[in-house]
Amino acid sequence: NQKLGVIGDPVKTQFGYHVIRVDSRDPVPPFEEVKEQVQQAVTDGAQGPFNDFLNKASSKAKVEVNPRYGTYDTTGDSPQVVPPKSPSVTKAPTEAPTEAPSDAPTDTTG
Repeated sequence: NQKLGVIGDPVKTQFGYHVIRVDSRDPVPPFEEVKEQVQQAVTDGAQGPFNDFLNKASSKAKVEVNPRYGTYDTTGDSPQVVPPKSPSVTKAPTEAPTEAPSDAPTDTTG
Protein backbone atom coordinates (compact mmCIF):
# COMPACT_ATOMS: atom_id res chain seq x y z
CA ASN A 1 0.00 0.00 0.00
CA GLN A 2 2.82 2.36 -0.80
CA LYS A 3 1.73 5.83 -1.93
CA LEU A 4 2.33 6.86 -5.55
CA GLY A 5 5.62 8.64 -6.23
CA VAL A 6 7.04 7.93 -2.76
CA ILE A 7 10.25 5.94 -2.30
CA GLY A 8 9.61 3.11 0.13
CA ASP A 9 11.80 1.56 2.78
CA PRO A 10 14.54 -0.81 1.56
CA VAL A 11 13.32 -4.36 0.94
CA LYS A 12 15.61 -7.37 1.43
CA THR A 13 15.23 -10.35 -0.92
CA GLN A 14 17.41 -13.32 -1.82
CA PHE A 15 19.07 -11.05 -4.39
CA GLY A 16 19.96 -8.25 -1.97
CA TYR A 17 18.33 -4.97 -0.96
CA HIS A 18 15.93 -3.04 -3.20
CA VAL A 19 14.52 0.47 -3.09
CA ILE A 20 11.07 0.70 -4.68
CA ARG A 21 9.06 3.65 -5.93
CA VAL A 22 5.49 3.13 -7.17
CA ASP A 23 4.75 5.37 -10.16
CA SER A 24 1.32 4.00 -11.14
CA ARG A 25 -1.24 1.34 -10.37
CA ASP A 26 -3.32 -0.51 -12.93
CA PRO A 27 -6.74 -1.80 -11.91
CA VAL A 28 -6.88 -5.55 -11.33
CA PRO A 29 -9.43 -7.31 -13.56
CA PRO A 30 -11.97 -9.59 -11.87
CA PHE A 31 -10.77 -13.19 -11.52
CA GLU A 32 -13.57 -14.51 -13.74
CA GLU A 33 -12.18 -12.43 -16.64
CA VAL A 34 -8.68 -13.89 -16.33
CA LYS A 35 -9.52 -17.34 -14.93
CA GLU A 36 -8.68 -19.23 -18.15
CA GLN A 37 -5.38 -17.35 -18.59
CA VAL A 38 -4.39 -18.13 -14.99
CA GLN A 39 -5.26 -21.81 -15.41
CA GLN A 40 -3.25 -21.97 -18.65
CA ALA A 41 -0.24 -20.28 -17.03
CA VAL A 42 -0.31 -22.72 -14.12
CA THR A 43 -0.68 -25.71 -16.45
CA ASP A 44 2.13 -24.51 -18.73
CA GLY A 45 4.42 -23.95 -15.76
CA ALA A 46 3.77 -27.45 -14.43
CA GLN A 47 4.05 -29.28 -17.76
CA GLY A 48 7.85 -29.11 -18.05
CA PRO A 49 8.66 -30.49 -14.58
CA PHE A 50 5.95 -33.14 -15.00
CA ASN A 51 7.43 -34.29 -18.34
CA ASP A 52 10.91 -34.35 -16.77
CA PHE A 53 9.58 -36.55 -13.97
CA LEU A 54 7.87 -38.93 -16.42
CA ASN A 55 10.96 -39.21 -18.61
CA LYS A 56 13.20 -39.91 -15.63
CA ALA A 57 10.79 -42.47 -14.15
CA SER A 58 10.20 -44.23 -17.46
CA SER A 59 13.93 -44.44 -18.17
CA LYS A 60 14.35 -46.39 -14.92
CA ALA A 61 11.28 -48.57 -15.46
CA LYS A 62 11.33 -52.02 -17.00
CA VAL A 63 8.73 -51.87 -19.74
CA GLU A 64 7.51 -54.92 -21.64
CA VAL A 65 5.24 -54.58 -24.64
CA ASN A 66 3.51 -57.51 -26.30
CA PRO A 67 5.05 -57.57 -29.81
CA ARG A 68 1.64 -57.69 -31.46
CA TYR A 69 1.02 -54.19 -30.02
CA GLY A 70 4.40 -52.77 -31.02
CA THR A 71 7.77 -52.00 -29.47
CA TYR A 72 8.91 -49.63 -26.73
CA ASP A 73 11.06 -46.85 -28.19
CA THR A 74 13.24 -44.77 -25.85
CA THR A 75 15.28 -42.99 -28.53
CA GLY A 76 13.08 -39.89 -28.91
CA ASP A 77 12.28 -37.01 -26.56
CA SER A 78 9.84 -39.13 -24.62
CA PRO A 79 9.51 -42.93 -24.55
CA GLN A 80 6.57 -44.33 -26.43
CA VAL A 81 5.03 -47.51 -27.79
CA VAL A 82 5.50 -47.70 -31.55
CA PRO A 83 2.75 -49.75 -33.20
CA PRO A 84 3.80 -52.61 -35.45
CA LYS A 85 3.88 -52.01 -39.17
CA SER A 86 0.72 -53.09 -40.91
CA PRO A 87 1.20 -56.28 -42.86
CA SER A 88 1.06 -55.77 -46.60
CA VAL A 89 -1.93 -57.52 -48.06
CA THR A 90 -1.51 -59.05 -51.48
CA LYS A 91 -4.40 -60.64 -53.27
CA ALA A 92 -3.65 -64.03 -54.74
CA PRO A 93 -4.06 -64.04 -58.53
CA THR A 94 -7.07 -65.91 -59.79
CA GLU A 95 -6.79 -68.33 -62.65
CA ALA A 96 -8.78 -67.76 -65.82
CA PRO A 97 -11.59 -70.26 -66.18
CA THR A 98 -10.82 -73.12 -68.58
CA GLU A 99 -14.44 -74.04 -69.23
CA ALA A 100 -17.56 -72.00 -69.86
CA PRO A 101 -20.09 -71.99 -67.04
CA SER A 102 -22.73 -74.68 -67.36
CA ASP A 103 -25.51 -72.14 -67.88
CA ALA A 104 -23.65 -70.26 -70.66
CA PRO A 105 -25.29 -70.23 -74.11
CA THR A 106 -23.78 -72.67 -76.57
CA ASP A 107 -22.59 -71.87 -80.12
CA THR A 108 -24.95 -73.63 -82.55
CA THR A 109 -23.71 -71.97 -85.77
CA GLY A 110 -20.70 -74.21 -86.08
